[in-house]
Amino acid sequence: MFAEAATASNMLKVMFFIQLGFQFWLKGALSNLWVLFYSLQIVCYLSIYSIKMPANAEIYIIEITKIIEFEFFNIENLIVEFIDPEFKLFDFILGSGQFDGNKIGEEFNKPSMLKDLRFVIMLVMLAVFTLLVIGIIGLFRKKGSKTRGFI
Repeated sequence: MFAEAATASNMLKVMFFIQLGFQFWLKGALSNLWVLFYSLQIVCYLSIYSIKMPANAEIYIIEITKIIEFEFFNIENLIVEFIDPEFKLFDFILGSGQFDGNKIGEEFNKPSMLKDLRFVIMLVMLAVFTLLVIGIIGLFRKKGSKTRGFI
């Protein structure tokens, strides 16, 4: 039963990519593909609610959930297999060293990806704030002469 579910999951992946390729090739809208994707999400997460399902349906839903959660794009396994056999994604996000609970104070001094992105995040926040201010000023200018005296 598990082998059949895995085969069905693989076929669904193939059909998903074939349809995606045809949609791009034909320059069509991806709305049909998104409808399929959203419908599968609804079906897969029905188990959150206490709905009784047969065991074979549960096996298929587990395999389809792997597609919906994009588990076939497991970047960590690709990096481990082709680039660095000792790569760990969690350590990469935290910083370069291994996490040690006794060295919590030293963890803040280690380089990390989030610390490197601080400048970019600040620039994005500044841009959003600037656009917000420009939008508010534009709203007051559109009101007419009544609000021009206030600005």
